[in-house]
Amino acid sequence: MELGLAEKRTGITCIGAQAAYGGNKSWEERFPEAAASLREIAEMHAQQDPCFLTAIAYTRLTSVAAIEQLRSLDYPEEQVPAPSTMALILNRMGYRLRSVVKAKPQKKFPKQMPSSTTSKPTTDKQTAMLNALSMDCKATVNIGDFARWGSDKRRQPSQ
Repeated sequence: MELGLAEKRTGITCIGAQAAYGGNKSWEERFPEAAASLREIAEMHAQQDPCFLTAIAYTRLTSVAAIEQLRSLDYPEEQVPAPSTMALILNRMGYRLRSVVKAKPQKKFPKQMPSSTTSKPTTDKQTAMLNALSMDCKATVNIGDFARWGSDKRRQPSQ
């Protein structure tokens, strides 16, 4: 109670020593040599974000593969964590366990012909483009008896 009143009076939050001395140490703090080796292993497998938009390095290294490589460096079994713990350690170190997507090039879009209804031509070349009609833009029309379901607008209906 007295500590809380003193914190309120001074505006300074007092932190107990229990937080500093209690709890388990992380794997990186207990085995710094193994952590340094793991960081080197992960750096060999790290790849830059394919879009180069972020500074995040993704890795294809799985926790099982990291454990096997630590064992191949002759670290004792007490220093090699379980696969689920290794996944947490790699995440804490900043190496995300996800596959890297290949960079996809941007599609090249052809220049579209300006619309005669929405834009006004500014140059003679654009005016010529608007005046030129292409056959692929035409609608298909039936000819003969099949046009207009057999009716002709020049012919008057018979009475």
